[in-house]
Amino acid sequence: LFQLPLPPLVLHAFESENSDYLSHWLENLEPTQTGTTFFNFLSSHDGIGVRPVEGLLPENELKKMIQNVIDRGGKINYRKVANKEDIPYERCITYLDALNNPYDSSETQIKRMVGAITILLSLQGMPAIYYHSLLGSHNDYEGYETSKINRRINREKLEYSKLKTELNDQHHFRNRLFEQLKKRIEIRKNNPLFHPDVSQSVIRYGNHVFALERNNGNDQLITVVNLSNEIVKITIDHQYHNLLTGEQYLEEIVLEPLASGWFQKIQNGS
Repeated sequence: LFQLPLPPLVLHAFESENSDYLSHWLENLEPTQTGTTFFNFLSSHDGIGVRPVEGLLPENELKKMIQNVIDRGGKINYRKVANKEDIPYERCITYLDALNNPYDSSETQIKRMVGAITILLSLQGMPAIYYHSLLGSHNDYEGYETSKINRRINREKLEYSKLKTELNDQHHFRNRLFEQLKKRIEIRKNNPLFHPDVSQSVIRYGNHVFALERNNGNDQLITVVNLSNEIVKITIDHQYHNLLTGEQYLEEIVLEPLASGWFQKIQNGS
């Protein structure tokens, strides 16, 4: 089952620093039938849809998101409705640039992108990552100007030799993002709690935090993403260890601005 509301809801969560709408939608998902699962994605060669969140987000929030895309260099595709003004149906922009203001530091941009994809990787089902999101591509204005096709802004044709050089340069933006995502993908691949059939439930730690539990009956893992530019502290009632750093936490997890992580419950204190 394609999760079409997911891309705009995750984007909205970061833009508003508010997890409420994303969490509410996930809490009300109907379970999949035996032999099926969710197909989760944040971006593709097409734009970020507007229609999938009609009725899930208030009209004023949708308008803010449209304006944010324009302010961040994106384009809007409209659909014609008889006797009415054209209605936005798709935002054409790379997901990286949709998440961030042009003046944000590279570190901030990486944190938001890593946080968004951490949510994607954490959800029940199968995740798919568009290669331009994986590689940290910005808007391709040349592609748009050449074609005048709005969707081309997120379809840059990459030169292999240049891309290879950038990915091998530890100081380059692409490398810094790609290495973090690669590490998380590797952890996910080797942890049975991310199996598509393992149940998920939303945890409410306040608006600034998105949190999700995966639980197979024997083991438990929580995803925590700080959507805000403030330090966030969450109270926990068991001992957990951070799958990314190995650190252990007993009573409280402290998240730096825009930080995200996976925390697995330590069984029997070991």
